[in-house]
Amino acid sequence: MWWRSGATNLGLGRRTPAATPGRPRPGWFLGVFLSLLLLSCQTIENRIEENPELFRSLSPQHQQMILNGQIGVGFRPEEVYLAWGPPSHKALTESSTGRGETWIYTVSRSDTYYRTIRRYDREKDSWIISERPHHIDREYLTREAVFREGVVESLTIYPDERPYGMTPPY
Repeated sequence: MWWRSGATNLGLGRRTPAATPGRPRPGWFLGVFLSLLLLSCQTIENRIEENPELFRSLSPQHQQMILNGQIGVGFRPEEVYLAWGPPSHKALTESSTGRGETWIYTVSRSDTYYRTIRRYDREKDSWIISERPHHIDREYLTREAVFREGVVESLTIYPDERPYGMTPPY
């Protein structure tokens, strides 16, 4: 049992969690969650503060586009990172024009559907109908940047988010 027998919290009779080997403390999960939340809230300004020399070395036009969260053909991967952040996925391609890399950006959404559950109650001689939520987490494609020879060859921004990793029809 992971609760210490006999240990109380301020003498109020409540048991306190024990540090059992191989079992994390209850607060550990909250710490990991908050750390991940902070990492996911990275902004353009934060990325520029991490790479001030790189940002200062760019042309004024590229600096302004990055500050606006935009990229263009000819941008290097470091510039795309400053403007858009790290990609959700990377895909390597090879064609007659050479090797390339596609940075894929997605957002995650949780869709909730309600399932109707029907069961018969013999004691009441009637049907009991209830609805239970059913959550489906989905990833939606928002934009892509295709690199050839170390620079953006093409980019796509999807005006309507498209399901990522699903085959049509969506």
